[in-house]
Amino acid sequence: APSGETVDPNDMTEDLPPEEGMVRSLLTNEWVKEEVAATRPIAVIIPNEAHAVPHYNISKASVLYETKVEGSMSRMMAIYEDWEHLQKIGNVRSLRSYFAYWAFEWDAIIVHFGGPYFIYDLIQQDGNDNIDGMNDSAAFYRTADRDNPHNAYTSGAKILSSAQKDNYSLNYRS
Repeated sequence: APSGETVDPNDMTEDLPPEEGMVRSLLTNEWVKEEVAATRPIAVIIPNEAHAVPHYNISKASVLYETKVEGSMSRMMAIYEDWEHLQKIGNVRSLRSYFAYWAFEWDAIIVHFGGPYFIYDLIQQDGNDNIDGMNDSAAFYRTADRDNPHNAYTSGAKILSSAQKDNYSLNYRS
């Protein structure tokens, strides 16, 4: 409550959706549209170093992880709940195993551009859905505004198309 005001413990307005058809997000507990809450999230691997900025649509992530990958480099994993209409996401970089395990906790489709050779044993197991720029070039595009590898991007439409092509469930799995 604003300073000086008291909160009525019987006030239940926070428990009511702000508009019809809204439910609590499984990721953030915020109010979202029912169709957004039912759609599986995506987990996008994004670099966090000087050559990689600016990032696109990172502010739209529902959950954001950051950790060191090697040396002084850090990487982020952005978990997007409402992703299907995003025009430009990224840039996108390679996956590390700890990001994969964190993404599995959210039942997310992992979106990445390669990774160390040993990652493939993990992500190619049944049920570990991922969209990899090394194997699915249609899901990504490159720009000329910066050097490779910091110029790979995707979009909600490209991810949706790739997920449908690979028969990935777009709804949360049990």
